[in-house]
Amino acid sequence: MDAPKTARIKGIYSALTREGQRRPLLDSPSGFFNASEISPERILVMPLNQDYVPVGPSQSFSRHEFLRAFRLEPELWYKLVTQRVARADSYRRSERYLEARLEYKGALAIDEENIRANFGLALVYLAERQLPQARYVFARLVTLDEAFQPEHKHLFNEFGIALRKCALYPEALQFYARAAQLSGGDANLWVNMARAHFENNDAQAACAALARTLGTEPDHPEALAFLRFLLRRGIAPEDQAQAALFRRIVSEEWGPAARQ
Repeated sequence: MDAPKTARIKGIYSALTREGQRRPLLDSPSGFFNASEISPERILVMPLNQDYVPVGPSQSFSRHEFLRAFRLEPELWYKLVTQRVARADSYRRSERYLEARLEYKGALAIDEENIRANFGLALVYLAERQLPQARYVFARLVTLDEAFQPEHKHLFNEFGIALRKCALYPEALQFYARAAQLSGGDANLWVNMARAHFENNDAQAACAALARTLGTEPDHPEALAFLRFLLRRGIAPEDQAQAALFRRIVSEEWGPAARQ
């Protein structure tokens, strides 16, 4: 039987002061510390200043030492990270991008791998057409496997669409490919990938991506609409299997009028 997994340490902590116990070698202006696991047995601890921003120097502890010396402060994490990201999401949806950017950055100062905050900040930069900054956040996102978990599917679909609408086609395609690799890729993802290929002047790659959706979901509305779009422009796949799939769907869905 496999041993149970140890919970990953990440959060805001305060220092314990049990009698006779050695205090941490670092001081914190606020009395709180940001802790993150850097390996299964090592925890990196950094003090938070009066504004709850991490400041150096940091100190590394063994897991055993850390658990004896620090106490988790979940309410402070909720206030400084969870609530900030929720406010930022609300600001972003209301197109209040300055406020959203400040809240996302505040959350990321404490939790730099926060998935929602990274996606949100990147979407703000894309909405503001700050493309170098968006590319910087994009480079971080594609390295985070957690960004492509099913619970974040709506975020990575939205982000991929935003990249495409900003004509960042290589980034959009890299992002979609990463999402497909880690999540399996749902039908909407492959349709969006097909659109990105088409807008990047690669009609055959667009046909291949569209076939991935129609091969499993032949009645997918957006895929069918994009297929009609391609046919009306005289675009057909060179791959025989893809061409046969499209002909069958055309016959079943629209009949002889499909190309009119």
